[in-house]
Amino acid sequence: MNDDRSEAAQIERELEILRSRYALMERSAKVAKIGFIVFLAIMAALAVLAIAVGNMPALFMSLAILVIAALSVLLYPNARWIDIVTPEPFAAGRFSHRTSEAEIVETQIADREQRLAQINGPAP
Repeated sequence: MNDDRSEAAQIERELEILRSRYALMERSAKVAKIGFIVFLAIMAALAVLAIAVGNMPALFMSLAILVIAALSVLLYPNARWIDIVTPEPFAAGRFSHRTSEAEIVETQIADREQRLAQINGPAP
């Protein structure tokens, strides 16, 4: 029984660390999303400005960037910002589905919560 309590305490410490890491990842995802929206707004303003002054190269560049951004959103509708900002560890250059660091931490949290539930037994 004492082993169960020490294991539960260890799992609680690990959960605290993992949840803290995940919260940091969530904040990074929010910053990236806001940055992306600001970038798109700047590109749209640049396109309007390019039309106003007749600068065709700037217009085409800004429109190309906006089209690429729109295509990325349309082609990957289920992409999560948290996965974008936390790439898969040690897998640069692969073009298959990747497991992001955020997904790994989510799995680790779920595993520890499940083990903690097993140790603590059914709720009274």
